[in-house]
Formats: sequence, C-alpha cells, structure tokens
Amino acid sequence: MAAMPLIHPVRTFIALPLSPEPAAELMAFYDRLRRRFASDLVRWTPPEQWHLTLRFLGDVAPEEGLALETALRQACATQPAFQMQWTGLGGFPGLDAPRVIWLGLAGELDQLAVLQEKVSQATAPWGSHRETQKFHPHLTLGRVKLDSSGDRRSIGERLISLPFPSRCRWHADQVILMRSDLTSNGAVHVPVAVVPLPERGIGVSQPHP
Repeated sequence: MAAMPLIHPVRTFIALPLSPEPAAELMAFYDRLRRRFASDLVRWTPPEQWHLTLRFLGDVAPEEGLALETALRQACATQPAFQMQWTGLGGFPGLDAPRVIWLGLAGELDQLAVLQEKVSQATAPWGSHRETQKFHPHLTLGRVKLDSSGDRRSIGERLISLPFPSRCRWHADQVILMRSDLTSNGAVHVPVAVVPLPERGIGVSQPHP
C-alpha cells in the first residue's frame, strides 16, 4: 500500500488495521446485523474502515508528518506481532441500550496494551487531542441513530440474542498512520504510512539503554 503525504488541515490517528482474513470471517456476521437493523436505525461502519484505534491525534501540521512517522516506526520496532480474537458484541454506554455497537477482544491483550503505551508515549509531542479515558480496545461496527432509551433498549435486546461466530482470530502485524478526510458522505480514511510489527524473534530491535 503506497503511503500518501499529509495535507493541511488533517485529522490524524494511529490504528491497527483489520487484515483480510479476519475481515472475511466477520463479514457474514456483519451482513446479518445489517439485515436485521436497517440503515435508518444504525449507521454501520463500512468494512474498509474497520480498525482498532491506538491513538487519535486530531490535527497534525504537514511539516510534522515525517518526524511523527519516524517516532512511530521507532516505537513499533520493539513490539513483535501478536494474536487476538474477537469475543462478541458490546456497546457504549452498554449493550442493553447502546449508542455505539462494537466488538470486544481477547487474546494477547497484554501485548496490545504494551504497543498502545509505546505508541502513545512516542507520539505524545504531536496532535491536538489529548486522551483522558483509559484505553478500551474495540472495533466499532455501528452507531445507533435513535435517541429514545426505549428504542435503544429494543435494539439491545435483539443484539444480545444474536449468536456470535466461534472463530474470528486476528494476527496483528502492522500499524497504520492514517489521515481522516471529512466529506459530505462521512469520513474517508487514507493511509499515510504503513509500519510493520516484526514477527517474534525476527528482527525485533531493542531500545537503547
């Protein structure tokens, strides 16, 4: 995937992208969700935008792009790839009456937390957004359009009853620096830089003392 330059003004975030294999495993379940809940009830996240956000930076000046990418590459060089698995549906503020519908994770979450901390520390000098909430790894599938708590509870009851596929494993082996272009049809995510995570025991750099 060819990297694209930052342009100004630009909203920027750092994410773990969902690779084709786990995305394909999720598609049948995602299609079942969309058939059960029409687009006038839930605004569904397009599959090409599926990702796990490690840090949302907000606006980044274009002249800072190269230094930001370098810092991100240095952070990822000491973090080997790891395994995760989707565990089922969740929601904010809760699945019983959700405003946001998401997928939760299991697996090597300790490695995910280490990566997220490395990325956050390495990129702290950049971005206009400062995260105040604890990191909660998830993949957003959709946002409920209804404001009524009764309507949202009805959606939650139907979501809870849906069986979740038993597999859906994910080998996380790259991080992407992404820009988010706001359009009349919603946000369009454009890769700025793709940063690989080394496989375990292969080319993992050690930080200098």
